[in-house]
Amino acid sequence: MNVVPQKQKLIRLFRGAALIAGIAFIGWLVIDFFYGRHESLQKIDGIGIAVSILIGWITTLATAQIFVVLVKKHIPQARVPAVLSGFYYSQIAKYIPGRAAALLVQRSFLKGPSATRAVLIANIEITAVTAFSAAAAAIAFLLLKSMPVASLFLVIAAISVAAYLIHHRWLSRAARIVPILRKFFEPETEEKDGPSAAQSLLLSAGILILPAAMTWTIVYFGLHFGGSTSLSISSSLLFSWIGAIVIFIFPAGIGIREFLFLGI
Repeated sequence: MNVVPQKQKLIRLFRGAALIAGIAFIGWLVIDFFYGRHESLQKIDGIGIAVSILIGWITTLATAQIFVVLVKKHIPQARVPAVLSGFYYSQIAKYIPGRAAALLVQRSFLKGPSATRAVLIANIEITAVTAFSAAAAAIAFLLLKSMPVASLFLVIAAISVAAYLIHHRWLSRAARIVPILRKFFEPETEEKDGPSAAQSLLLSAGILILPAAMTWTIVYFGLHFGGSTSLSISSSLLFSWIGAIVIFIFPAGIGIREFLFLGI
């Protein structure tokens, strides 16, 4: 019996099952959202929602590029199409409860002894970068009206820090200080730092500005909350999103985000 084709068959079967399960869950959410809410939906501006969705789509493209450079820091020979495929498939698989399905999908597209390690580190790093950037944007929203200069300074500083995190192998280097983590984070193949400083800055600016713009657009144009109210709601949504990605047991943070938003 040839083990390799059998393994590839199982991997393709798992990808398909994860894709179908994720799409089914998203479909259930959409049906549940629209059912019995016709009166509420009339108050929503369709153009504003459409623009925010477009910005969200661009945000996903930017996040995918960051994921590629993070993986390639640890597997320089990794093929970009394979890494991108793993990322996009995992965006559906993440709606399966827990994060394991998304991680397994990403791992299935990569080859080599360092693939599992690279996927785990890249996910930790991208979570840290996106959570940090979202927190900076949320605070900047709160400061914008009363202290616009401080808000701008915070955004510039946060973009610079995020660029450093994208460019350098900071997690694997820091983990080597802890003996229990040193063995796992010790590279099995040659590693390298990420993209150029200019590209790192561009990616970090995108991962901070785009989600903030998407959130504010849906609040201001889609739901018609104006002035300082739109800023405070946008800030609350960003803080809630951070909690949702940190508490990853629930599918894509659904429920956690809403619970935290109502609490804030």
